[in-house]
Amino acid sequence: MEAIVAFSLAANIAQFVAIAGKTVEKTLELSVSRKTLLDENADLERIVTDFVDIVPLIKDVGPDSSGNDHKLRALAEDAKRIADDIQDKLNAIRARRAKRRHTEILYTTLKELRMKDDLDSLKSRLSDFRSEITLHINLNLLRYQSQIQKNLIGNMGSIRAYKERIGSQLTELLDAVRVNTFPKTDEEGNERNVWNGNSKQLEDLADGLRSWHPRMLEFQKVTTIVVGLEFCQIETRRDSIMEAYCNTYQWVFDGEVANFKTWLAESDAPVYWITGNAGSGKSTLMKYLIGHPRLQSMLTIWARDRTIYFASYFFWSIGVAMHRSQEGLLRTLLFQVLLERPDLTSRAFPAMWTRPVHHWEASGIPSWTIKELLEALLLLCSAIGPDFLFIFIDGLDEYEGEHDTLLELIRSLGRTSGIKLCVSSRPSPDFRDAFEDNPWKLYLHDLTGSDIETYTRAQLEHCYHSKQSRLRGQNATQGLVNKITTRAQGVFLWVFLVVRSLVRGFIFEDSIEDLHRRLDDLPHPLEDFFDQILVSIDNLYKSQTARLLLVLAHSRTPMTLLSFYFLDREEGLPFDSKSFLRDWPNVNSAELEAVDTKKRQLIAQCNDLIQIVEQPNAPVLFNFQATFLHRTVIDFVKSPRISDRLLHDAGFDFNPVVALFELNATQFQSLIHLLPRVYLKPYLRNWYLASIYYAREIEVSLNRSVAKQLDKTTNCLMGYLEDRAGIRYSFEEALRQLLADQDVPEAYCPLTFLDLCISCGLRLYVSDIIDPETAEYKIAVLKALNPMIYIEQASDFLIKPVPSNLQLQRCPIPPSAEKTYSSTFHMFTDADVELMQKLQNERVRLVQIESSPQIHNTGSCEQVGRLGVPITRIESKLGYWARLRRKLLR
Repeated sequence: MEAIVAFSLAANIAQFVAIAGKTVEKTLELSVSRKTLLDENADLERIVTDFVDIVPLIKDVGPDSSGNDHKLRALAEDAKRIADDIQDKLNAIRARRAKRRHTEILYTTLKELRMKDDLDSLKSRLSDFRSEITLHINLNLLRYQSQIQKNLIGNMGSIRAYKERIGSQLTELLDAVRVNTFPKTDEEGNERNVWNGNSKQLEDLADGLRSWHPRMLEFQKVTTIVVGLEFCQIETRRDSIMEAYCNTYQWVFDGEVANFKTWLAESDAPVYWITGNAGSGKSTLMKYLIGHPRLQSMLTIWARDRTIYFASYFFWSIGVAMHRSQEGLLRTLLFQVLLERPDLTSRAFPAMWTRPVHHWEASGIPSWTIKELLEALLLLCSAIGPDFLFIFIDGLDEYEGEHDTLLELIRSLGRTSGIKLCVSSRPSPDFRDAFEDNPWKLYLHDLTGSDIETYTRAQLEHCYHSKQSRLRGQNATQGLVNKITTRAQGVFLWVFLVVRSLVRGFIFEDSIEDLHRRLDDLPHPLEDFFDQILVSIDNLYKSQTARLLLVLAHSRTPMTLLSFYFLDREEGLPFDSKSFLRDWPNVNSAELEAVDTKKRQLIAQCNDLIQIVEQPNAPVLFNFQATFLHRTVIDFVKSPRISDRLLHDAGFDFNPVVALFELNATQFQSLIHLLPRVYLKPYLRNWYLASIYYAREIEVSLNRSVAKQLDKTTNCLMGYLEDRAGIRYSFEEALRQLLADQDVPEAYCPLTFLDLCISCGLRLYVSDIIDPETAEYKIAVLKALNPMIYIEQASDFLIKPVPSNLQLQRCPIPPSAEKTYSSTFHMFTDADVELMQKLQNERVRLVQIESSPQIHNTGSCEQVGRLGVPITRIESKLGYWARLRRKLLR
């Protein structure tokens, strides 16, 4: 034992001598070099000092909506505390060493040496924090880069200046991070990037982030506003208009036939009016003019050396609400101009632009009133100077509002310096009164004789030469051309249909005499021509054709060819719906054949009453749509005589509203597996909301509920998400998954499917779910009669909160009225008014129910319905009852 103690004592003495020697040695080195810290600690102090200096820069990089800025600031604060701790220790050593007493200096050196482990630990922790800060900066940069790419999808790619400016600086910052980091594996085996640069490089990175963030915020503002202005089907009408035939309409630039060329050079002539009879080709001429190279060159006299921007809008009475409304006009014009001049966004929307940063971080797709859009357009037109703006507006007579409002807008734009407008319409009294005295106009049906002759001759001679072995004589078709040109009276649509009929005659080997007789038998008035086409349809197709025309007329929007398979459900689907398009966008020959087959079937069933239009930007297999050939066709189909005939041919049990409900519900149920496809999700969302929309219209028009079919559709959504994720979704979560790209305010998002149906006014659905004899039923019906949200058929089907001012304007619309519905909010009938009055008579009882604890404790009112989730949640917003009471007492 004594030997062990002696050995231990000797070891301690040796260790003391070694430490003392090292202490004396380090003390002498410091004395000779006149340093106050050991070299390794002096290096550490420099690192700490530099880091402390740039901490304010890191904390001031800029706000971040994801919460990463808070994490970054917290990391910087923690790192600074460690740096301050190191600095305090080193300062204490420096202060002790300044005391001149030899024993004190030796003691200080000894303490400094013994602090090595503590300082190494603090240095390691500081290094870890620096790496974490670098990692967060890197992640933020990558996230911003992803956000930019997302914002630049589709038309936003046109904002090149913003993309290049921000993208270039972001790339530089990312490169700086990559160059100054290296991968390192920690004790747990995880690889992480460690900062390897110096403090000056980290300071430069922080400075770059500080200068880059305002530009990113500016870019976010521009993209938020411009994307909010865009709507689905914004180019649908223009794409559906036939291109001008080769060598037609050239006279418009010659200046001899019309004064359009002269008007282009006039500085004091803001508006040019193109008018013509139905089917004379006004829309085709407008499409021909837009972007024509001769138009650009001729406008240089007016604009001189200024830049000219173009915007256009085509009203379309048979389209969705955005195609025939002032909102659609204003949003389209603003969208097109701001794509070219994004720098003017702040001047068009000054109030929105100056909103605080947190608004832009949290806001979704913005919405505007007509007044706000109108003010924005007028501000934009004023701000575009000294450059010029040329606006085309086609189909003024297809605007669904008051024509005086539209004419006043045109006059307001015309009074703005540097703006020209070319507008077109039929010669209806409102527009004749507005433009008749204006010298700058043309009557199209009086000027297209040569174009009709050119088109007719080219089409018939092409067929003639292909059949030259049977038809002899160089001028064999000239008589047909002359007769068509004379009878056309400037109606190009009639010529188009006549030539199609004659081409079929050539295919059937008709002689010239037979072709003349065929032409003589064709009626001239378009309505009579359409009637003859309808009569000539094969009896085998009459029922299918009638259903198709009625559904297209009621939907007021083009339909994809795939949708028609779900309309003809008796025949069954020619494909397995569960595996159909599984590999989209890769499609196989069978899937391509399905679309091509339906295209041929529709042409055979409807002859010339519809057209198949390709949408260039639509997803593959969804890019072909069927729509009416012309506005005159839908006017014909909706006339009482033809509508009654079509309903008879369709079958006594057919109703277009029911057909549209079943078509959308079945499509959703059959193709729900396409939900993960980003580009196809909008179609599924549309079909789901359309199902609810038409379910309410069935209640209004047929006084019956389709509760079981609606529940099946929602069960399909819930079941798919559960199978895919392996967890059960609440209805609120499932709805948000489906409406991912729609901004639904938290306060209005329904918690159950019953909530959604009540909020959209489906009171008959409510009666199928809740016992009509209960107070809960009456309260739910009252809520349905005063909806909080509604589904609107705009460009797509959209879910929106009901503005408070709109509630006061609600009045019943008879289902048989000519005015068609545009939202579930407007589906309000006399029967709803009577029910409302009946419940108002019970207001005293309802006030008592309001004060009942059971009503406010919504959890006690919940039941489990056929969806397997609580479906009779009566009310979750306490303020609703106060509002309801005020309405009833009024």
